[in-house]
Amino acid sequence: MKNLTKIIYNIGKFWLAIILFLAMIISTVVSLPFIVAGKLADFWSEHQIRTNKNQITDYSS
Repeated sequence: MKNLTKIIYNIGKFWLAIILFLAMIISTVVSLPFIVAGKLADFWSEHQIRTNKNQITDYSS
């Protein structure tokens, strides 16, 4: 009976590890488009040509 308890305990730990691993993979895949969109927005705003006549505000902002 003790062996059956140990087997069930180990199977439970194994399934918990699989569920947590899949949750980690899914959360990474879901968050990647938002990270890429943020990087692209930062890149776009950094490399825009500014036509501001006051050059000091270009460097301080």
